[in-house]
Amino acid sequence: MENETTQDLLDLAAATVSCGTEQLRTALERGHELYCAGLTATAQSVRERCAGLSDHDLAAWCALENVPWRTGSAREDAIDELLFAVWTSTPAAMAYASLADQAEQRDVWLVDGHRETP
Repeated sequence: MENETTQDLLDLAAATVSCGTEQLRTALERGHELYCAGLTATAQSVRERCAGLSDHDLAAWCALENVPWRTGSAREDAIDELLFAVWTSTPAAMAYASLADQAEQRDVWLVDGHRETP
């Protein structure tokens, strides 16, 4: 699933460079679905791996990923931050970010009428 998600997101990002607005919106919608699926799969994988780790080993993994485990923070909070850090460093997440950037530059949004206010 992960390789398929990655390839699909890379393909979407590449195909939308010169497409029309409606094709870009469709690609963004599909990309969002793939992003969510990839994040869910990564969350499951990270949580499974963390289940077998001591707090010390989890803290070491967090440090490796530049995820701070703040004093007094719950283990679950550290895992949540860790899984997001792991996911956002994947090629799939980076491809979606590229797709979303292209859409933003062309004023295409998942939600109609969305505009950033200066």
